[in-house]
Amino acid sequence: DGTWVVIHSLPPAFAGDVDGVRVESLRDYLSVSNARQAAVYRLADNSRQQAHAAVMEAFSYDQKHTAFDGDFDLKDHRRLYCTELVWLAFRKAGVDLAPSPDWLNLPLRAGYYVLPSTLIHSEALRPVS
Repeated sequence: DGTWVVIHSLPPAFAGDVDGVRVESLRDYLSVSNARQAAVYRLADNSRQQAHAAVMEAFSYDQKHTAFDGDFDLKDHRRLYCTELVWLAFRKAGVDLAPSPDWLNLPLRAGYYVLPSTLIHSEALRPVS
């Protein structure tokens, strides 16, 4: 309808809150209470077809009410965390934003993760200025 939106995944904010993938207006997403900084990135090769496919994939996670992945497990796509959502949507559209996810040796949770910094430094993306 001409309104800019953000598709993202987040844990519940309070008891009884619904977690997971949701579509939110850009205005609400970037409100002072939610964000301190923001940046916009675009596919480096300007592939509108792949970008559109990734957006439609991300919308499908909202439509399926995909829950938030509090285990941050890249192998299980039944639940998604924030950067996993972006990475997986683009991967299904044919663009791997993180061909080498980061290994973190965290206590009780050692494993591979897609971090915000991984996406920011992806060779498949460029910042929009």
